[in-house]
Amino acid sequence: MSTGIDIFLVLLAQSGDRTALDQIFQTIQGHLFFRVSAIVGHRETAEDVLQDVFVILQRKLRHLRDPQYFRAWAVRIAVREAVRRTRKERDDARILASEDELAQIADPKAADPIRSLAAAEVVELMLDLPAASRAALTLHYLDDLPLAEVAEVLEIPIGTVKSRLAYGLGVLRHRLRVGRP
Repeated sequence: MSTGIDIFLVLLAQSGDRTALDQIFQTIQGHLFFRVSAIVGHRETAEDVLQDVFVILQRKLRHLRDPQYFRAWAVRIAVREAVRRTRKERDDARILASEDELAQIADPKAADPIRSLAAAEVVELMLDLPAASRAALTLHYLDDLPLAEVAEVLEIPIGTVKSRLAYGLGVLRHRLRVGRP
């Protein structure tokens, strides 16, 4: 997904141009929402996290040293916030999926063969994975980040990233296998 953020717009926003900042946010909003929702798993929570992310981006934008890396910097902040929110909700015991929410998740048996699964369908299959595995899978496979960068974004060792990927992939493979006739 290309976000097409102009470096000049970032420089203008860093100098306090509110219109430039609004244009940047409009450009990157969909991309960030997709990443955040893949981690948190709930639309309302993703919207809340995205609002928090925009506040952080606005507050810290002047500290960004290289405007060409705005997109990666924004994604990193968004993913960290999504992981923090998910951990907080889990720790507060507020992240329990209701039977109604589980019924809305697409049945893997009804899915097309593996090759035809779109990214959104894969994200849907990942919804009831632990947030840690969802975050690792999203960053590594959907954002194409190398393991070292995933570890940096999630602030965990590379070995932990590998184990979270292995667990998540194992569950997804099982779901896809069960979905085959």
